[in-house]
Amino acid sequence: MRFQIEPEEEIGPQLRSLGIGSGDVRRVVLTHLHMDHDAGLACFPDSEILVAPGELQQASGFAGKLRGYLPQYWPKGFNPTRLVLDGGPFGSFGASKRLTKMGDVIAVATPGHTPNHISVLVEDGDATLFLAGDTSYNEGLMLAGKVDGVGSDTQVSAATLAAIKRFAAKQPTIYLPTHDPESAARLAARRLVPATT
Repeated sequence: MRFQIEPEEEIGPQLRSLGIGSGDVRRVVLTHLHMDHDAGLACFPDSEILVAPGELQQASGFAGKLRGYLPQYWPKGFNPTRLVLDGGPFGSFGASKRLTKMGDVIAVATPGHTPNHISVLVEDGDATLFLAGDTSYNEGLMLAGKVDGVGSDTQVSAATLAAIKRFAAKQPTIYLPTHDPESAARLAARRLVPATT
C-alpha cells in the first residue's frame, strides 16, 4: 500500500500549526504499529512511546516484516515503554490501564485490526472521547458491526465492534476512528454515537 502524504500533512507540522511543539508531548500512545500510525515517531524524540507488548512482538524482526509491519522505518534506538493492560475490565472491554493520575485517560483492549490493537478513552466532562485507531474505518461501519480492512480474525473484530456499541449505549461517547473523514467534525460538534436498536 502506498500513502500519499504531503510534508505539511505529517504529524510534526500539523502539531506546530496548533502551537504544539514536540517537546510539549510527554507521551505518545500507539494503537498499533502499522506504518500509517507509527511513521511519525521521529517527531517525538523526547516523548515516552507506549505500545502493547504483544503488538511490539508481532511487529518486530523478520517475522514482523512478513506480517506486513515495517520496523525498518522505526526511529533509531526505538525502545518503547510496554503498555500492559493490567487494570482489569473497563466497561465492556476485558482489559484496561489508566494512563493518568486522575484516571481520566484509559487504554482498553480492542483487538481485531491487529491482535493487540488498543484504543484510548478520554473522559471529558459529559462524554467519553473514544480514540479508536483502526477498530473500524468509520462510525457507520462500527454501528453496522461490519468488519472492514485487514484484520487478524473477523470474529474478534466483530466482538470488538459489539463491545464499542455496548459501551456507547451506556456512556455518552464520541467515536473517533483514525481514518474517518468525519471524526474531526464529530469531535468539534461533540456529536455522540447515536442510539441503536
